[in-house]
Amino acid sequence: MRKQMVLFGTVLLLLVAGCSSVDPTTSEEYQALGSQLAAAQQQLADVIVERDALADEALTAAARHDKVLANQEAVAEIIANPDSFGTEEEVLDLLLTYAAPGAVVDDVAFGPVDMRSS
Repeated sequence: MRKQMVLFGTVLLLLVAGCSSVDPTTSEEYQALGSQLAAAQQQLADVIVERDALADEALTAAARHDKVLANQEAVAEIIANPDSFGTEEEVLDLLLTYAAPGAVVDDVAFGPVDMRSS
């Protein structure tokens, strides 16, 4: 009887030790899930980068729009009452501050002409 109990205890100990010695991280299923998780994390990182870039574009566009509106209002104010902004030369200089650097006027007779001389 004692022999049977020792034998039973040994078998039970071997079964418990055998079950707990398996490393679950080496299974194919675990490896596949790890690969899927890594791919999902990379996709998430890519989406976050794209979202941030779109947000930056939107902010840049909004700032550019606000600047254009302010410039349009300033030019309209100058054109509406040029006498309040000084002499003709001073008004022209002021208006040219709102022109793009190197801007030209396409004259029918002379072709592209510098903004100042047109």
